[in-house]
Amino acid sequence: MPNPTAGSSLGPYTIEGVIGSGSMGDVFRAVDAGLGRRVAIKILAEKHKDSPELRARFVREGRAVAAEDGRERADGG
Repeated sequence: MPNPTAGSSLGPYTIEGVIGSGSMGDVFRAVDAGLGRRVAIKILAEKHKDSPELRARFVREGRAVAAEDGRERADGG
């Protein structure tokens, strides 16, 4: 799957642009249209899609970020 471009949609998200790229994949700035909030979307690099270890790491990172995001809001951040 090719990476999304600015103005394209990915599920409920509208892509605004690239935040950065790394060895694991690319990170995009987007807007969640339903909730009206900005989000970051990380897409695993195509070369890693068949690696169970890297896919598991990718999911762990996502869960860690989601947990931090929730704590920040609970603290009034």
